[in-house]
Amino acid sequence: MTYDRFDTPLTKDLVVFRFQTVNGPQINSKDKIFLVYIACFYNISLNINQFLQLDVTQCIKPNLQGFYCLDFSKVSKHTSTLSNNESIQSKIEIFTYGCLGIDSIKTTVPKSCTNQTKIDNQINGFNSILRFIIYILSQIESSYKVT
Repeated sequence: MTYDRFDTPLTKDLVVFRFQTVNGPQINSKDKIFLVYIACFYNISLNINQFLQLDVTQCIKPNLQGFYCLDFSKVSKHTSTLSNNESIQSKIEIFTYGCLGIDSIKTTVPKSCTNQTKIDNQINGFNSILRFIIYILSQIESSYKVT
């Protein structure tokens, strides 16, 4: 069995996520921000190394209420590609920061951050998790070739 090439359409609900605690699924509110998400898309080949920062938005579908979605509108071909034969790969990275954190990727602090103690209490709380849902398996299964 060989896998020649996977081209996966980048839809708004391909990757959805949220931080959850025992107290509820969403810790960010309109008034206070606990976490900031920064998503990046990389398209890497022998000739091109493309990096794009993606917008992170609230998901629109009713069954994804409270989740964040990635906006792939900046990606030119609107596909993610994996091909070992052509040395092509695409990848998505999602960085999760405490609202007050700063580094080379997250360079600003939103105005409505809550205090660090509250951020730490939420992140380090019992059963606090970052939950992902990835809708990709059926697309891969229909894309591979069996030889």
